[in-house]
Amino acid sequence: MNDRLRVYALPSLHAKLYLQDSLAWVGSANMTLNGFSGKPEIIIRFKDREKYWRGIFSDYRNLANPVNKANLEKLQRWIDLGLTKVRSQDNTAERPSGETAYAPLTFEDFVEWLAEPSQPHPSIRKHILDRVKGKNFMSGHVPPAFHGAMAFLRLKSEYRSRLVKTNDTSIPSDIISDFASFVEKHGDEYRGPQGGYWRNYLSTRLGGAQRSGGAGDTVAKKCLVLIPAYVNARRQPQFG
Repeated sequence: MNDRLRVYALPSLHAKLYLQDSLAWVGSANMTLNGFSGKPEIIIRFKDREKYWRGIFSDYRNLANPVNKANLEKLQRWIDLGLTKVRSQDNTAERPSGETAYAPLTFEDFVEWLAEPSQPHPSIRKHILDRVKGKNFMSGHVPPAFHGAMAFLRLKSEYRSRLVKTNDTSIPSDIISDFASFVEKHGDEYRGPQGGYWRNYLSTRLGGAQRSGGAGDTVAKKCLVLIPAYVNARRQPQFG
């Protein structure tokens, strides 16, 4: 391979594509020592079909996100801060064969869950789903609230069982206090779709920067209540 390496990520696709001028490798294996020495993986080499594989890669690249040095530095910083896991326990779903399939707990899946009529907290789910769709121009508030509350509940998993039993207007004061401390310390790590800092959406009562107002407080509190129900619905007892 030459000295240029471009990396793209598409969360919904597990297979990896490795393309060189005259060869293409496709499979599940990572190009690392662990990728080939851990659990069974498979990778297949193809030759002499450059046009076909270039087309496949073009389609993939149009859907995927480029991964740059800043992304990797941010990931390392979040790992160092304890905001994510190196080895995540993803939510599970039963296959017909009885095997367990894995899928990530994502914001996109959370939005789908909000619309499922059988789930608890119907009024709270509707409130957040309406904001996702742009009501009151607050669609940008929801992604950082989801990701921030998710990280907080990974660090404070003992609060999940208590939040399942409450609603957003009666969250215990000790949880609110710890959440405010988390936001004050880590809130600027989470950004809205247009780049806005999460702390700027929140009042000082929740560790934010708004001394008056803080319209994002309601969204954050509702996410705190909804995420434990969402995690339970996706059957991920290992969360946290």
